Amino acid sequence: MFWLFAVALTIVAVILGFAPLWRRKPDAVSHADHDFDLTVYRNQLSELDADHARGVVSGAEYEQARVEVARRIVAAEDAVTKAQAASSGAANNRFVLPAFALLFVPVLSGLFYVELGSPGLDAQPLAARLNAVDPDGPSEEIRLLVERAEEHLRVNPSDVRGWDVLGP
Repeated sequence: MFWLFAVALTIVAVILGFAPLWRRKPDAVSHADHDFDLTVYRNQLSELDADHARGVVSGAEYEQARVEVARRIVAAEDAVTKAQAASSGAANNRFVLPAFALLFVPVLSGLFYVELGSPGLDAQPLAARLNAVDPDGPSEEIRLLVERAEEHLRVNPSDVRGWDVLGP
């Protein structure tokens, strides 16, 4: 029963811990938006060519505007390429880390439990554990210090600092 409960808790912990990785991340700008941007920029180029042919835009202004629109087209195409690469890479690796964790965490925990833990041991109350650490109680030095502080407080009962020191 214990092992079933431990396995169930491990699976729940991994699912909750890695749930954000499994959700599909919404792209800030979708592929359709990038296509729309590219269409707009290409239309701007054709309108710019038409304006230059009619003589509305001079040669220097035409070149500057053409370079700017071309730069925007290149940036939009790069954004499409990066979005496609990111979505394909993320889709492939989305389940690798959680699957690894789902296997690795219980195996590592089990190894530590087998090595360090033992459910067959008797319970050890706090008092027994504290006495096991220092079975003789406080050292002689500490006893002398406490006796001096008590004597000082008998002589000076209004010494607040002395009570603060001796109280704990």
